[in-house]
Amino acid sequence: MFRPLNIFSLIADIFLKLSLGIAFFNYGYGKLIKLINNEADSLINMVSNIPFFGLFPVFFSWSLALTESLVIFAFIYGYINILPFTNFISRFAGFLCLIISLVIIYLHITVWGDNLFSHGPFDSLNIKEG
Repeated sequence: MFRPLNIFSLIADIFLKLSLGIAFFNYGYGKLIKLINNEADSLINMVSNIPFFGLFPVFFSWSLALTESLVIFAFIYGYINILPFTNFISRFAGFLCLIISLVIIYLHITVWGDNLFSHGPFDSLNIKEG
């Protein structure tokens, strides 16, 4: 699909993907180093609390750490149009980020009991404690 080159659209796209990739890399690299050094018991325990992922917590811990660490490179690869499958790799990386974000929200709400939506600017949209 052809998309006309608009400089503002391009800058916004690059900024959004790089900032998302940097945020995920920031958290994923620390998890990856802990897994390599066999110091990731807390990460494996966290993953084991998730219903489906608890079946294979070590596998999903490695998957989480590798995905969070490498997603920035997939986003950068998506901007080089002469390479094959750039569009697919960029979209697949975005889909993996969506899955990770939904799992993080699930963990905050159900497992840890946090109320993420209680301090927003609009009182009618906030969830009341208790």
